Amino acid sequence: MYLRLTILKVDSQQEPAPTHETKSLSKGIESFAVRHTRNLNGHTSRALGTELRQFAPQNFWIIVETGLYAPESEQMKFGQQLRSALLSAGWIESQFILQRMGAAGFKRTKMASYSRGGDSGVVVRADNSSTPAGRRLNMMLNELSIRSSFEPDDTMKNAMLIFVGDQ
Repeated sequence: MYLRLTILKVDSQQEPAPTHETKSLSKGIESFAVRHTRNLNGHTSRALGTELRQFAPQNFWIIVETGLYAPESEQMKFGQQLRSALLSAGWIESQFILQRMGAAGFKRTKMASYSRGGDSGVVVRADNSSTPAGRRLNMMLNELSIRSSFEPDDTMKNAMLIFVGDQ
């Protein structure tokens, strides 16, 4: 695939008529953006919630990877949609989800709902007790053509972290 750009000298008083190439490029970019935006519409969100209800009450926390806090970013919007679907499944969002094993045993750590980073896709990390729910969530996201991976994490306790990165 290649991209061809055409530079035109334009009279500032008159807009140039779009050429076949510029129309095709514009449609291609719009089509790419539509195809590659993760979205859980109402039907998909309800189906996800219904399927995951069997794992309720499951604790979870979603962390959205962004360069800065960007409420209009694609990953923030998708993270909010995913949160709504999980809440409808009876899952429990925890403000203090992360309990990590350290020298003094498990320690609770408060986590922000967004962070700096450039990770891509969705990463579902779960402790041993949350593994079946994490694997099912990961499988369902992949079935929806949303790139996702599952990582068991035995250093956590009673936790599932869902990292939503760039596409």
